[in-house]
Amino acid sequence: MMTLRAIGAEVGASGLPMSPTTEFTPGVRSVYVVYDYQNIPAGALIRHNWFRNGGSVHFVSFPWDRPVDGATHIVWVQRKPFQPGTYEVRVFVENDLQFVANFIVK
Repeated sequence: MMTLRAIGAEVGASGLPMSPTTEFTPGVRSVYVVYDYQNIPAGALIRHNWFRNGGSVHFVSFPWDRPVDGATHIVWVQRKPFQPGTYEVRVFVENDLQFVANFIVK
C-alpha cells in the first residue's frame, strides 16, 4: 500500500518537499511526489503515469527494489519548464492504483 504524503519542486535532506504545494509557478522544471509505503514485495512492478489536461505526458515503470516499508519519492525532471496546465500522477503497484496526486502549473 502506498499513500501520498506531499508534492513539491525540491526535497530536502529529510526527503520531504522543502515547500509542499499543489500550485507551481511558471518555470518549474521538477516535481517530486513523496509517499509512504507498506508491504511492497520485492520485484513488484511500480508504474507512475503523468497526465496534463487529461492527456498522457510521461510514463515510468520499474521493479520494486526498496525495503518493504518506508517513505520515498518519484520525480520528473524536465529540460524545459513544465507546460501550464492541470496535472495528475497515478501511481500503481502491479495493476492496483495506489493513489493519485494532482497539481497545477500556472
